[in-house]
Amino acid sequence: MNLEVVEFVPGIGEPELAAFQTEAEAGHGTVTGPSYPNPHWLRAVPDDLVDAVERMARARGVSPEAVIRAALTDYLATA
Repeated sequence: MNLEVVEFVPGIGEPELAAFQTEAEAGHGTVTGPSYPNPHWLRAVPDDLVDAVERMARARGVSPEAVIRAALTDYLATA
């Protein structure tokens, strides 16, 4: 792969670049951003277990993914 390095981007001036740099250097906190449910985990859970996983997650105050991860970890530890 051959990528060309350019000195400017058409339509983006020095003020915008300075703002991008400031934002990039400040970083993005993963804790402060909004949280969205992962739509993909439902595909890995049989329909008859989805409600139980969601109930357990709410009871433990964790995500459904964390419940599934813990269950798989426990299961694999006994295999």
